Amino acid sequence: MDVRYTETTVEIFFDHQRIASHLKFPDYVTNRYSTHASNMPDEFNKPEMDQERMCAWASTIGPNTREVIDRIFRSVKLKEQGYNAALSVLHLSRHYSNERFEDACQIALANTTSPRYKYLKAILASNQDLVLRERKTTQNNPEISQTEDNASGAYVRGASYYGGGAHDDQ
Repeated sequence: MDVRYTETTVEIFFDHQRIASHLKFPDYVTNRYSTHASNMPDEFNKPEMDQERMCAWASTIGPNTREVIDRIFRSVKLKEQGYNAALSVLHLSRHYSNERFEDACQIALANTTSPRYKYLKAILASNQDLVLRERKTTQNNPEISQTEDNASGAYVRGASYYGGGAHDDQ
């Protein structure tokens, strides 16, 4: 290897072929690297989180979360385009229990083709996931569902209200 050093650049040659060139830092800059990513070995150029690791993380939360992450990656042309969206969803999961997050993902999957952070955050912030969990509990326990049929406070109007009668002429 030969090194050519000028006031502005450092060049590295091998067999009279330049293999690298770096601009020098000003004198006041110390302890700084000038490394090109293309000069690094492949293992250094791998992202800290890739699709495989994100999918594995999602699987530890549950199948609905895994499906959300899979759909994010299926919705992009290059897998790298899905990294930020998938990571933001996975980071959101840290603020909620796995059960709540799974329920939120189930709701999102039922309502949109590719759920994202904002959609899931809105579901969790409005407690829609808790309503779903309560509904599941009620359906799995028939004693609760029979006693709470009209406990929701809903106003139920019978056929006579909609059937007309006194309101027909108006």
